[in-house]
Amino acid sequence: MAEQHKRLALQPSSAKRWLSCTASPIFIRDNADKIPAEVSKPYADEGTVAHEHGALGLLTGGLLSDECPEAMRPHVAGYVEAVLAAQAAAGAPQLVVEEKVPLFYMPERNGQIDARFSTKDYLVTWDYKHGAGVKVFATGNPQLLIYSRSTYEYITFQGLTLEPGTLVSMNIFQPRARGEDGSATSTWEISLPEMLRLSDEIGATAKLIQEVANGEQPANLLKFAPLDEPEVCGWCPAKGICTARLAGAPAAVSSELEIVTPGNAPAKGLPEVSSLSQTELASLWAWKKRIVKFLDDVEEHLKAQIHADPSSVPGLKLVASKGGHRKWTDEEAAVKLLAPKLGMPDIFEKTLKSPAAIEALLKATGEELSTRFTNRLESLVTKGEGKPVIALASDKRPALVAPEESGHPFAALSEEQ
Repeated sequence: MAEQHKRLALQPSSAKRWLSCTASPIFIRDNADKIPAEVSKPYADEGTVAHEHGALGLLTGGLLSDECPEAMRPHVAGYVEAVLAAQAAAGAPQLVVEEKVPLFYMPERNGQIDARFSTKDYLVTWDYKHGAGVKVFATGNPQLLIYSRSTYEYITFQGLTLEPGTLVSMNIFQPRARGEDGSATSTWEISLPEMLRLSDEIGATAKLIQEVANGEQPANLLKFAPLDEPEVCGWCPAKGICTARLAGAPAAVSSELEIVTPGNAPAKGLPEVSSLSQTELASLWAWKKRIVKFLDDVEEHLKAQIHADPSSVPGLKLVASKGGHRKWTDEEAAVKLLAPKLGMPDIFEKTLKSPAAIEALLKATGEELSTRFTNRLESLVTKGEGKPVIALASDKRPALVAPEESGHPFAALSEEQ
């Protein structure tokens, strides 16, 4: 059994999930033997390194270690500069870095605060996020509420008194996923009473989950609430085995959905498309993305299981897929070999970059382009007709009407049939 799944998964980082899908922590705990141990991923390791160098930079007053990777330095330096500048502006005498504090709703466990400082009427926490894939905002963020409340309880226990009118400032610095204004910092500021009220709601949910887990409350007080967002289903360790994600799926799928191993095929197959009504087909289409995403997660789950134990899934094994595109190992040597045979013009190709790539290059120059230049450039660009795709009736795009001319997108659709 994977060690990280033995206990209830009520970490601050996954708070958005367990506050929404309250049944998930117990489901994860009870199915721990089916969930492969987490494998360290490059981006997670990179984030750990960035945090370490950020902490060192804060502790040394802004000096970065020579060992900080070159590509990481500007991001870490930006974080260090932002925190130190905020501390100076607040007139806070002490900056606490990478501090472990007991979680207010589960004191036997700790949460780690990347950086914090305070005055008698100002409580500030900072969370550094090195990830670039998903932009995380501070406003309404339950992880930040947990950090702030836990910090408040911890410093109060140590004897520090905050004024009733204290302002609580919660900050995320995410340099590789900036906001629309270009800023790497996302800030949420609320009053101390408001922070206490909101965090009390989080604490009440955490308490209920623990009471159900201990058999002190009925299980039906918790619910599964699947949501295809990174912070809910996307990062859930049980996403590959949770069929609640398909709750409410059309009967054509849900009635046939079962775990099938080779030699144990279902008694009935999925229905023929021609046997379904237009309404049933439309309902199936509306579920397409969720069904495909679930099956993708099932595949990743199986890969992890078989990787950890090749005999864990009867009838399945891991094999190497077909290799990717072939590449030259030594282009210079290849040119010397091929030029006498084919000639230089025939072995090289040179094409103009795409309009999108050119736009990016022009934007990177920072030069303000004249209207005349922009109009001239646009006159040199054309965009092909998009292929017909299904959309909801409420979609803003106009509906396509099949015309007679062969150049319309529907022509290609007819040719494919």
